[in-house]
Amino acid sequence: PDTRKQASGIAPNYIHSLDSSHLMLTVARAPDIKFWALIHDSFGTLPSRTQSLFIYVRVAFVELYTSHDVLDEFRGQVLKQLAPERIEYLPPVPAKGGLDLSSVLRSEYCFA
Repeated sequence: PDTRKQASGIAPNYIHSLDSSHLMLTVARAPDIKFWALIHDSFGTLPSRTQSLFIYVRVAFVELYTSHDVLDEFRGQVLKQLAPERIEYLPPVPAKGGLDLSSVLRSEYCFA
């Protein structure tokens, strides 16, 4: 494998996995939506269910990122795979800012 390409693929693949988790949580928490149009991180349903989808997308997003410290969990997974002599080179997780994730529940737009 090309180590440069492998390294440059980590970030987009990691973000894609989080998008997929968000999609799964949204669908799992939407019992009243029976018809879906799903591609990667795009959500769709019938016009009559869009208001419900509007809510479920936001609830799942807040749940995912408040019930998991995704960067710390990722760092922990990387630490388990690193050779002991390389561990000192892995930087700590950046400090969190002051964003109140629950504000997503009231947002007009959740993602674009």
